[in-house]
Amino acid sequence: MQASATKIIEPDLEYLERLKVLDLPTLSDFINTASESVFKKIARNEKHPLFNRIVVNQARVSSRLNTVYRPPKCRTQKRFDSFFPSYMSKFNQPF
Repeated sequence: MQASATKIIEPDLEYLERLKVLDLPTLSDFINTASESVFKKIARNEKHPLFNRIVVNQARVSSRLNTVYRPPKCRTQKRFDSFFPSYMSKFNQPF
């Protein structure tokens, strides 16, 4: 949809060139940015209905566990790529 809309505005340019001229992010960049802000919003608000899906790491036994979140163990890549496991891993910065 983005490619079609930008092609109407700038018909002579390639897709990435059109985005650069129009100062637009790629659709995947836009989705990632929006998802990051949603995850951060959920993680900060304990009263959010989805807050219980985020597991905060309480174990302080080893340096490997010195992380903010504890994503669930996923048997498949599809499950790991879903919203909560992937963003818990992405924002798992050491204290």
